[in-house]
Amino acid sequence: MAATAASKPLASLNFSSDHPSRLALTPAQFKRCSEALDCLKKKLRMPYQLNQEFSHLETSRIMPSETKRNGIIALDGVNLSNILMSCHCIEHQLMELELRLNLGRTMDHLQRGTLMQASLQ
Repeated sequence: MAATAASKPLASLNFSSDHPSRLALTPAQFKRCSEALDCLKKKLRMPYQLNQEFSHLETSRIMPSETKRNGIIALDGVNLSNILMSCHCIEHQLMELELRLNLGRTMDHLQRGTLMQASLQ
């Protein structure tokens, strides 16, 4: 049974001969990529400096105990209420902006003589 299933060719594995189009970089993107490549080539010539940089990253990373301590501070009652208040203010501003945008669209439709149904989501 397995031999017959394995002997049948899979139609889904027929790959297209069309190649994707080449991506074109802007001159600024090309310049930044070239600079980054040059920087990488220079760094690869100095493995000692690379090791130093990675060692520095390793020593400066946040430890799990620090993450837990910072989380406890953030979840403290006063801090948590400040965070929630900030989120509420941002959400309110976004809803107000959306309402203004929708109102502007409605006014445009009314001026054109068309009817638009208003909804607050």
